[in-house]
Amino acid sequence: SAHIMADYSSNIPLNNVSALFEFALNKYLDKTYKKIDLYHNQFVSTIQSIPVVTTLLPIKMELGQEKTSEYLIEPSPKKIIDSLLRSFVEEKLRFALIQSEAGEHSLRMMAMKNATDNATDVIYNLTMVRNKIRQEKITSELLDMVTAKESVESN
Repeated sequence: SAHIMADYSSNIPLNNVSALFEFALNKYLDKTYKKIDLYHNQFVSTIQSIPVVTTLLPIKMELGQEKTSEYLIEPSPKKIIDSLLRSFVEEKLRFALIQSEAGEHSLRMMAMKNATDNATDVIYNLTMVRNKIRQEKITSELLDMVTAKESVESN
């Protein structure tokens, strides 16, 4: 069963995901959690974002071909991999946040466009009603004037 242990649903500055990353990494490294999943929106298009789950930790690694030669690597391969994995996970987190933010901005843009279109329709309809009322008033005044003129001429 999944448990939500931290909620970072408010806006996180994209240039400062370190606090969230450190929280997740420390909980994983001290074996509090076996797995760290990130639930976020994936930007698909201007009108669509889909909810997705991204596993941050553990990282699934695909093993390459077996080595055929020995190489001297400094610093040690473990240090290099630890450094790269740290950057990889942090960028994976940053990318997920960017996807969510892009989806949110896109949906807000669509909502504002729809609101603008609806307001334009309301303005058009109200203008038509106003013009109709004005036209009826002018027609009524003309009828009154014609009736008054005919009444004066017939006397």
